[in-house]
Amino acid sequence: MTDLLHPDRVLFDELAEWTSTGSDGSAPVVSLYVPIDPLQRHLDRLELRAAVAWAEHSLVHDHGMHRSDAIAMLAPIGAPEYAHAGNGDSPIRGVAWFVSPDRSTGAGLPGSVGPSVTIGAVADTIGLVPFVDHGPSYFALAFSQHDVRLFAADRYGARQIRVPDLPRNLDDALWYVRREPTFERHGSGVMHMSGDGRSHHKDDLRRFAQLVMSAVEPVIHGSADPLVVMGVGYETAIVADVAGHRPVLRADTGTPDRFSPSTVHELTLGVVTEHADPAAEAVALVAELLGTGRAVTAVADIDEWARQGAVQALLVARPLTDPPRTQGSLEGDRALLADAVTHAVAAGASVYAIEADRLPSGCTAAAVLRW
Repeated sequence: MTDLLHPDRVLFDELAEWTSTGSDGSAPVVSLYVPIDPLQRHLDRLELRAAVAWAEHSLVHDHGMHRSDAIAMLAPIGAPEYAHAGNGDSPIRGVAWFVSPDRSTGAGLPGSVGPSVTIGAVADTIGLVPFVDHGPSYFALAFSQHDVRLFAADRYGARQIRVPDLPRNLDDALWYVRREPTFERHGSGVMHMSGDGRSHHKDDLRRFAQLVMSAVEPVIHGSADPLVVMGVGYETAIVADVAGHRPVLRADTGTPDRFSPSTVHELTLGVVTEHADPAAEAVALVAELLGTGRAVTAVADIDEWARQGAVQALLVARPLTDPPRTQGSLEGDRALLADAVTHAVAAGASVYAIEADRLPSGCTAAAVLRW
């Protein structure tokens, strides 16, 4: 099993190679999606057994396989090493398997799926679309004078990442600075001690922010993903000011020292999506290019262009990507669309699950072509 939280091109490359040799239906592919039990934190064994039992029966009675061959084909799905994929602190919420008589692969997913099992000539990858379309990716910097942490984030969550030489706090970063008290004479002639470094606090905070960004930049260098700085307003403004050419967004969240990764994600995702919504841009591009030959909506045409590597962006109606509990054959337009998803992603296309009413009227999918 591929331990992927967002199935990537490697998985789709593999599945595309399957369908190039099994498109005549002689090598059935079983596609199975099973949720992780949210209470027990392991695969829902009852759902898994029921899905495998149905697949075995269908392979024997509908596809003419000997029972021993069907059992051998489905064996990887029940392998013990996969049975507890969601244990511990894993963010996996579901698992997808794809098996044929001589091959198997799969992925852990960061969202609940199924239970669903289908059998057809191609892998039913439509259920993977929401996890390929994981929304904008970005970095989040939780910044305060007392604590600094960097997170990598996307639509599904945020995880803290290690930053070598990252100052833990302002005092540690500027340990060498010793501020001498200053004195002010008031109208009465009395001298009062003031400052004790407080008058230099803004300069110290700016230097601290510079040291933080000097440590962070090598970690995120080469990525065009935006950086969201979260914290108290005037402190995030200083970080944004010293960040140079790095795109910086600000989230005035108050002191973030005790924020969990889920809270960091909750407070920053909206800031990013206000500035970047790739799916909305793809929807607009479809509307602009319809009738020019650069956008297609017929599923058969989408599949044909996807197999040629010509699809730049593929939009799939969300009801198709989040199917109800289902057992059945993968055929017709869904089989063509699943094949298109596989080949489009394998060729580097962007794929989005969107609401059906955002597609051209009557369409379940649309594609923007590279040429």
